Amino acid sequence: MANTKKSFTERAKAEPTDLHRNFAAWLKEQTGVDVDLKTVQLVCSMRMDFQRSEENQNDLQARKTAAAARKEKAAAAKRASLESRLAKIQAELEATGAGSEAAPAPKRTATKK
Repeated sequence: MANTKKSFTERAKAEPTDLHRNFAAWLKEQTGVDVDLKTVQLVCSMRMDFQRSEENQNDLQARKTAAAARKEKAAAAKRASLESRLAKIQAELEATGAGSEAAPAPKRTATKK
């Protein structure tokens, strides 16, 4: 890992290229924000290293785990709510005696020929 950090330090010492200058100018035109050229260079040069980094991968996994837990909690709450509503409806049907009778068959109407 020491070689990687040295590589990052060496890469940070490099001078910005024309691409970095053009990108900084383009960002200014598009957003009105006067960005720092060195920051643009570092972001362009090291973005993928950051994406692959253990720190970022751990953060991504933690966010995915948290999102899955929130989704499961919401599903459990919805399930409980629906079960509660169903129990109330069933209790109402039993109280009126409607739950013990079979539903009447729909009436058929003759079709015209």
